[in-house]
Amino acid sequence: MLKRALVLLLSVPASAGLLAHLAPPTIAASAQEQQLGNLTAAQAEILAKARELAEYADSIKADVERDELYQCVLGYDTDDKDARKALGYTKKKDEWVFKKYNEPKNRASEADLSELQRRRTEAVTALEEKIDACFPTDNPSVRHKHGLRVELEKLVLLDGDNEFLRQRAWFAWDEQKGEWRMREVVAAKLDRAERAGLLKELEANVPAAARTEVDPGGQATKLPFGVSVQIPRVHVMSTGTADEAQTIASIMHRAPDFLSGAFGLPDPWRDAQWRVYDMADPGLRSQFYGAHPEVNGDRAQLAEAGGVGFGNNCMGVAAEVPATRFDAVATQRVGAYLGNVFGADLDKGWVRAGLGLYLSFQLCGTRLSLWIQRDEYGQGDGPKLGERLQDPTVDWLDEARVLLRRRENAVNLVAVLGKPAKQLTAEDLLTSYAVSAYLYEGRRRDLIQILQRIGKGETPIVVFESQLEMPIDAFRERLIDWLGEMRKG
Repeated sequence: MLKRALVLLLSVPASAGLLAHLAPPTIAASAQEQQLGNLTAAQAEILAKARELAEYADSIKADVERDELYQCVLGYDTDDKDARKALGYTKKKDEWVFKKYNEPKNRASEADLSELQRRRTEAVTALEEKIDACFPTDNPSVRHKHGLRVELEKLVLLDGDNEFLRQRAWFAWDEQKGEWRMREVVAAKLDRAERAGLLKELEANVPAAARTEVDPGGQATKLPFGVSVQIPRVHVMSTGTADEAQTIASIMHRAPDFLSGAFGLPDPWRDAQWRVYDMADPGLRSQFYGAHPEVNGDRAQLAEAGGVGFGNNCMGVAAEVPATRFDAVATQRVGAYLGNVFGADLDKGWVRAGLGLYLSFQLCGTRLSLWIQRDEYGQGDGPKLGERLQDPTVDWLDEARVLLRRRENAVNLVAVLGKPAKQLTAEDLLTSYAVSAYLYEGRRRDLIQILQRIGKGETPIVVFESQLEMPIDAFRERLIDWLGEMRKG
């Protein structure tokens, strides 16, 4: 816990970007200088108080509390010798290098600990007010809001038990771990647990399919649909097996309940009766799309696709591997929901490809419908990224963490969020998937607002920054932190 908090604090030096998050260019230079001066003075006061309390903790042999306070010191002065040594660092060639952290051994008396806590609480109460006074309260900008949170996050370790301050700095208590963590991590853990139960319940409630006749459209194609089954919401006609048809029926039946529950917005096609034409032989596509009476548009072009929605709630899927067809069905059904509820057409690439893939994975358990137009990353270190993503054993979120941490030729998040699906590279798709997972699991309400606003035509980056209350570069770093924290469970 100590090491993790230390790394977090060292990533936000006290002097970094102060002017950037204190005042936008429209504020006069004198006002900026005044705000910067106030914040610098407040930071200096916090540093002095943290050193004072650390020395007091050391004097009463409160070693655990002393090291917490030294972490606070390093948030404001990364070169503090006493703090560095206490936390296991040694200096080599003008650089602090971690050597070994000695776990605290001494424990102060309850009376001394109570007095130390009183001093910490008293100090934080006063200093929190001074930090607040450095930032505007009337119509604060995104950078003001983010800047305030950054300062509160550094102040937290002056009194780690201050629940109100923790919450203001976007922490939440993890009951399982017994520690404060990023609030998005705690929310994601709860979401994953609840979602697992919901998906299991939806699966258990899928009715058994009953055999029925192939519909007139299917008959017109003269394809060998040997299996024709129906349950509420879907009629599946397949050239494959009965089990494969039942799997497709299950996906289509569960999808509207899952999606409506996830977003709290009804699926306009919840009770529509879909017709899915499942072709186990992709060679049948030309005949199918050439003959089905409800197909409109370029029939030859449609025949090239593995999964296509057409006509009145019709869907055609074709692939030799059953899992590929199941994946295509889930992708098409999720796309229909996103398009109808949020206006997410294919120009909103990160939504339709990234979020769409994330949601379809919940329904079918695979990620096979990859929107990749170019794949360059990874040529020098094994299979290309697009090839790795097709491996079912690959952890997509961990791949995304590695990708987003790359500083040379870094992913341009602004560009990714503005691309149509047809222009996405493998890196873009993976980034979109990670963004979607973070928002869906950790900030669902914000995701809904983002989707609604983007669907109305607002600029993606403006929407992201205002809704998430942080600049896009800060969002990138928080996403990386979230991906790293989620690996720890």
